[in-house]
Order: sequence, then C-alpha cells, then structure tokens
Amino acid sequence: MTNPILAKIMPYLMMALMCVLFIVSFFIFWYVFLIVIAIGLILFLIGFVRAKLFHHKKTTALHEAFIIDIQKENNSSDTPEKIGRIIEHDEHEQ
Repeated sequence: MTNPILAKIMPYLMMALMCVLFIVSFFIFWYVFLIVIAIGLILFLIGFVRAKLFHHKKTTALHEAFIIDIQKENNSSDTPEKIGRIIEHDEHEQ
C-alpha cells in the first residue's frame, strides 16, 4: 500500500537532497580550506620575521669541513707524512 505519487517523486526528492548536501559540504570544505590557508600564512609570516630579526649563523658540516681544509692548507709545518689516515695492523700475526 504505497502512495503512487510519493513513489514517483521520491527519486527527484533524493536527487534534490543530494545536491543540497553536496553544495553545503562544498561550502564547508572551502571555509575549512581558507582557515587552514590563513593559519599557514600566519605561521609562515611569523617564521619569516623571526628568521630575519633573530638571524643566527648556522654552521653546517660542509662549512666546518671547508674551514678545516683551509686551516690545513695554511699550516705549512705539516709534512705529507703527517697528513692522512693511519691503518694499524700486526704484520707478524697470521
């Protein structure tokens, strides 16, 4: 005992409901997206200003290795025998 009029318009009502839900969820998505963009921009600006105002010189391993190489070149007392890797081994043990 179903209502024939309701049975005929039910697919159209469901399509209308799905369209409304899609549009509402689309607006919610864009509001959340814009809020996340604003928060990201604020954090980026804070980090950028902090990096510019409180600039700390960071030494990297490459920079330190470059300084060590320059110091070795400037030190003329080192002979080629002193520079290099030492491999220790026992020749008599077998």
